Parts: sequence; structure tokens; C-alpha cells
Amino acid sequence: MKNSRAGVLVVEDEAIVAKDIASILKTMNYHVTGIAGTGEEAIRLASSTQPDVVLMDIMLPNGMDGIEAASHIQTKFGIPIVFLTAHADEATLTRAKSTAPYGYLIKPFVERELEVALETARYRASMERQLDEQRRWFEAVLHGIGDAVIAANVDGVVTFMNPVAEHLTGWRREKAMGHPLTEVFKTLDEHTREATEAPETRALRDDTVLADEPEDLLLVSADGNERPIIAIVSPIHDAKGNLLGLVAVFKDVSARRLMEKRALNKQKMQALGRLSSNIAHDFSNIISVIAGHVAAMQEYSLPGSRAAEDVKRIQAAVEHGGALTKRILGVARASDTEGDLDIRTVPLGEIIQSAANLLHDTFEKKDVHLVISDAARMPLVNVDPSHVVDLLMDLFLNSADAMPKGGTITVDARRFKLLKHDSKLNPRAKPGSYAVLRIQDTGTGMSRQTQDHLFEPFYTTKAAELHVGLGLSVVHSAVQRYGGWIKVASELGQGATFSVYIPEASEDARRAAERTARTGTGSILLVDDDATLRTEAHHTLKQAGYKVHEAAGGEEAIALIEKMGKQFDLSIVDVIMPGKDGKDVLAALLEGNPAAQVIMTCGFSRDYVRSVLARGAWRFLQKPFDSDQLVAAVRRSLEQKSS
Repeated sequence: MKNSRAGVLVVEDEAIVAKDIASILKTMNYHVTGIAGTGEEAIRLASSTQPDVVLMDIMLPNGMDGIEAASHIQTKFGIPIVFLTAHADEATLTRAKSTAPYGYLIKPFVERELEVALETARYRASMERQLDEQRRWFEAVLHGIGDAVIAANVDGVVTFMNPVAEHLTGWRREKAMGHPLTEVFKTLDEHTREATEAPETRALRDDTVLADEPEDLLLVSADGNERPIIAIVSPIHDAKGNLLGLVAVFKDVSARRLMEKRALNKQKMQALGRLSSNIAHDFSNIISVIAGHVAAMQEYSLPGSRAAEDVKRIQAAVEHGGALTKRILGVARASDTEGDLDIRTVPLGEIIQSAANLLHDTFEKKDVHLVISDAARMPLVNVDPSHVVDLLMDLFLNSADAMPKGGTITVDARRFKLLKHDSKLNPRAKPGSYAVLRIQDTGTGMSRQTQDHLFEPFYTTKAAELHVGLGLSVVHSAVQRYGGWIKVASELGQGATFSVYIPEASEDARRAAERTARTGTGSILLVDDDATLRTEAHHTLKQAGYKVHEAAGGEEAIALIEKMGKQFDLSIVDVIMPGKDGKDVLAALLEGNPAAQVIMTCGFSRDYVRSVLARGAWRFLQKPFDSDQLVAAVRRSLEQKSS
């Protein structure tokens, strides 16, 4: 190591002694960076020459002795000090120790002692630099990892914490240092919500690793907030196995729990959708059979007779059952996160008014007043209108349930511009224009606990707070399908306000909606075995400017197709008909023209129709439909054909 030409600064107030020491050092192949006679000069030369070691005489003139000078050099430059002194009294040695010197030489000394002292100081300084670099490296790693880390000594006092631990515990590192770990890393048992023996205390006492992988710990931060965590607390030992302290590594699992809950909710909603669809399908078959017998009974009932009145009541019950079936199908569609929607650009006010009309009688019975503010000026949205009508009915009915003695539901809408992503507003929120529909009631309101679980499937506390139930979980999932979200504001006894955010229609969609409002042209084949429906649809389409060709069944339709070929711009075909049904008609249309535009109609769900029909470029229109829905579906299909 002598061949390394290590630099040594000699600090000695006696010039002859200093030169003698310098001469000895040169013969030992050391490089003397300078000779200082005072403490102040020693500090200056240490700064300018940056020696590897300072050989420092303790007794120096002019006020600043070697111990004080050594303290400055160690603190500012980190250069190792070897004291050189003729004084070995206890008081002097005690003062010298405070500067953490790297060695002592007692005058007079031999060359070998000088060499050993200098090389020991250099080696120790090198090892300490390596240890310091490793410490800094490990500290940088611990600062950069995503988990929280807190270390404590054998007495359980905090000695280190990284930024993640600061964030989760609410303690600043500077403040936490020196505090008991049990104060900084405070946990509760999540299930009993009681303070149990802290894992860090157990780890130190039992000298064992503790891993709370089951998420049964709640971390209580400095401001009192609680969050679920998983944690590993491990003792730290030296090379001989002696316990030095411990380290706690933990992470917040709130986000993971939320993802797991969303996945579970999605599975529940999909299961609900399948169940609802099956129920609706079977119920529709029963309603269809009853409706057929009612139609036959009407032919044989004398007008004004008791039997005729009974038939009317049965007919009313059938219509109510049909409406209920449609509601169940709406639940199935809202629960289906992958199914198709009949998206259109429509005024939000029209959808709100449709939902209000369907609930008019119900609200009258419940003494509920529905106030819609300026529906005509509400924004346009891209949605499936019948789908959103079902959603609004769920929200309206839940508001009504919250007002058992009657009350008022106020509905309004406004435009909202989100300029940049806002995770506080909603994790899925994307920048853009939104229509915000507000539904405010004067009901019983909700507690914070109820609001936290409000949109979970099958959660209900209707015995106490009537704003909850299955319908709202369906509403929440359905609104998310449009890229929107729902916010709730409520207090017990103060009513509730639901704010539904739905992306507003784009400028292109608005222009397309304006084109749709114009009179259409084209030739349409209308196929349905229901004469009344066929007559009404014919009249609606003719009023809209279309030329209509009717067919009362599959056989008649196929004959027209064979006769007129590609002369039809669009065909509207009922799926279920006696004899040749909609499947046969669709096959005939596609055989003659694979690019034929076809709208299939049915009282059953889209999934049912998809299961019985061959694949093809056909659209679906759910029965029952009104004239506006029919014309809109026709125009969209013809516009798609021409584009």
C-alpha cells in the first residue's frame, strides 16, 4: 500500500519536528501534501490539497488546538485523522475521542508505528467509505421501491423510513426518528377492530419473522385514517446472530381489494343478466299464449257483457305482464357488459320524459311529484334510449321508495366539460363533454355506510333506508358502459341527489341526428303476421316518405322476394311467425342479395334472436316499439348502406 503514494498532511507547530516527520514519510514513499503549524492553516491546506490522511499534533498555538482543527476537517472533508501527541492524560484523550480519530501516536515513536497508524487509518477510511456507499445505495433502493419500509433498533425506536411509509403512516421521517415504532406503525385487527399486540413487538420479543399475508390488519395513520395492509416484520441480526432491530415492510391493498370487488360484482351482474334473460324468455312465452287466447275470447264475447269486461281486465293484465317482461329484459341488457346496444343520438330530455310517462300512475298513487326542468334544452347523448329509460325508471323508483309519505323528485340536466383526467372525480373519467343528469328527492336520505355499498349487487337495507337494492347496481354498471359514472350526495333526513354523468354527443353525431330528422326515401319490405302492427308500421313508414310492400307471413314474403329481387332497399322481418318464419325469410333475402339490409323484430331479447338466426348483416329492433323508434332504426340502416 506504500507504493500507492498516499498523501499525508503534517500538522506540527515545531518546525524541526515537522520537517523530520516529513522526511521520514518520504523515505516510506508517502507524498507529503503540506506542513501546517496552526489549526487554521491545517484546515486551509486540508481543503486545498485533499490528503488521504492528516497527521495531527494535538497541542497547537494561537487558540485552535489540534482536536478542534481535527473536528473541522472530519466534518467538512471527511479526511481521517491520526493524532500525534506527547500528552496521554485522560482529559486530553477524552477530548480527542469526540472527533472519532483513526489512530494515536505517542511521541516519541518509531517509523514502524507511524506506518501502521497511517495504513490502518487509510484502510479503515476506505472500508467506511464503502460501507457508506452501500448504505446510500440500499437507502436509494428502499426509497424507490413501491412498498413501505420502516426500520427500528432493538429498543423498538424508529431509525429509518422511506417515502411510501411516510405517505401511508402520515409521519414525516424527521419527526418519526427516535419515536417508538408502535406509535408510527399503529395497527388494528380488521375483524375485531381492537388494538392487538403489535406485530413489531411480537417480532422483537419472539425474534421471529411475522407475515400477515391474510389481509386482516388495518393501518391507522397519524390523521386517524384507516387502510387495509399486508405486512412482513422481520428481525435484523449481526454476523454473530445478535438481535440488532427489525424492519417492517408493508403495502396498501385498498386498490387490490377494489379491483377484486369490481371483478366479483361483474360476475354477479353477468349471472344476474343471464338469469333475467331466461326468466324474460319463459315469461314472454306464457304471456304470448295468454294473449292468443284473449284474442280468441274477444271474438266470442258480446260487447257490454260481463264476459267482455272480464276479457278487458285480462287484456290489461297481459299488457302489464308484457311491460314487466320488457323491464326484466332491460335488467338483462344492463347487466350484460358485452352485449349489443342500439346506440342513437337522442335528446336527454325525451328519454327522461319517456321514463316519467311510464311511471305517471305509480307516482300518483305514491303522492310523488316529478318536476322536470327545461327538458327541451337538455343535451344530446349517444345511448340506447330504451336502455336508459329503464335505468331512469330504477332511479326514479328508488327515489320514490325513499319518500313513503310522498314528496318531490326534481330532475334537471346541464353540460360539464372535463378538461383533463380527474381520478378524484372518477378513476375512469376521460376528458370531454358530459351531460350531467341530476335527480334530487326530498326523501329519508342515506348514511355514509349505505352510500359506500349503494351500487353493490344484492346489497339492501330497505327496512331502514329505501334508496338501495338490486336496481342501482344495474344502473351503475349500465352507465359505465357508456363511459359515464354516478355520484351520490346525501345525508340522513336531507334527501339524496344522484348525478349521472353521460358523455355528450359529438358534433358529428349532432349533424347525423339532424339528417335523421329529414324525410326518408326508399323501398321497404314489411313482414309481420300481426295485421294491426303491420298496418300501423306501414302508415308510420309511409308518412316518413318510404314506399312500403307488406307481407302477412313468411310464404308471402318469400314470394315477393323472388318476384322483386333487389328492389327492396330494406326489409323489416318479424322473427316468430307461423309456417315460414323470420329465419326462412332472412335466408331468402341473403341468398338473393348477401348485402341486403335487414331489420329483425321480436318481442324476445336480442340474445334469443341471435341464437336462432344465422349470422348476417341484420339489425335488431325490440318489440314493442313506437313510431319514432321504427323510423330511427330504418334511417340508420339506410344511412349505413349509403355510407
